[in-house]
This record gives sequence, C-alpha cells and structure tokens, in this order.
Amino acid sequence: MKRLLLASMASAMLCGGAIGAEQKPSFVEVEVATLNSAAARCGIAESSLKSTATLTLKREGIAIDPSTTRSTASLYIRPKVLVLADRSCVASMWVKVSVGLNRAKLDSVLEAEQFKPRQDIDLTLCDEDILLAGHATSMGQRANDAVENTIKVCLGKLAY
Repeated sequence: MKRLLLASMASAMLCGGAIGAEQKPSFVEVEVATLNSAAARCGIAESSLKSTATLTLKREGIAIDPSTTRSTASLYIRPKVLVLADRSCVASMWVKVSVGLNRAKLDSVLEAEQFKPRQDIDLTLCDEDILLAGHATSMGQRANDAVENTIKVCLGKLAY
C-alpha cells in the first residue's frame, strides 16, 4: 500500500496533476555526468548526449522547463567509457528518471512508518543501464542511439 501511495505521488509530481491538452508533462532538467578523457577518444561528447536526451523527451511529448512548479522530475545520464589496447571502446550508459520529494510530502505518505529520511530525497522512477562495445569510430553514434532507446524504455515504464 505504501509503495502504491509513493508511486501515485511520484506520478502526480511527474505529470503535475491532471494534464489537459495545453499542459504537457515536464522535466526540470537533463543532466549528463562529466565524461572522462576516454569518452572523447571514443567520440562520445556530453553535449551530444544531452542534445539526444532533450530531443528524445520532446519527441515523447515532454518539455524541459527549469522554471516549472508542476514537476520536480529530472533525467540523469552517467556514461562510463574505457578505451582498450586495440582502440576499441567499452561504454556503459546509465539513465535515471527521478522526482524530488520534500520532507512535508514524505511525512504525509510515510505517516505510519517508523523510519523516515531526515532530509528531502530523490525517488527513482526508472533506472536503466546498457553496455556497448565497439570501435572508436562508431561509438559516438552508438552511445547516442543507446541513450535515446534507454530513455524510451524508461518512459515506457511510466504513466504520464
């Protein structure tokens, strides 16, 4: 029952309540973790991953609006990249969709619980990881494609 309440609350926060034809769901931000030097050697760029993520969300009907008060949802991408001796690359693309929950909302949802967080928390709505391997010349595009597909998988698990 508590999970259902948390899921309902998270869904309402993601969507900002009832959504009419003029109101689309929105994310506060798209964040890409800082890339290591191997990423550049494999053709993977932070700006490209962020652009791919933003375009994918827009195509799925989700706006990026840092000023929104209807949602605390955010998308986080953490790429990890290694270059092997033969100049092939291995990359992990981790995608997370989360919403922020403040203490007041948490207290009302977790009223009967004995253990509660002491501060605001992020509730993960979706958490997906994909592993890629290939030659450096094709890894940049493959990473962008993987991010796009992984975001779609995440969004497919959410009601909005």
